[in-house]
Amino acid sequence: MSKSAGISAIGYHLPSKIVSNNDLEIMVNTSDEWIKSRTGIKERRVVADNENCSDIAIKACRKVLNKAQLSPEDIDLILFTSL
Repeated sequence: MSKSAGISAIGYHLPSKIVSNNDLEIMVNTSDEWIKSRTGIKERRVVADNENCSDIAIKACRKVLNKAQLSPEDIDLILFTSL
């Protein structure tokens, strides 16, 4: 009996807290233009003080399960990564 594996769905969830380049201008000696021209970054998402990576993962998993029309019992493995 051969077994196979496949990716049923991919999902993500972004934290609601946004740190813009303008926010960084207040904290350090930089500018929005300097950051964008060198990195292309306009904003970044940051977990709130009361939020953990697991909270973000749970929200992403719920979206994926709904999208793939699966239940948690249908899942054998979840891969998680965070930047």
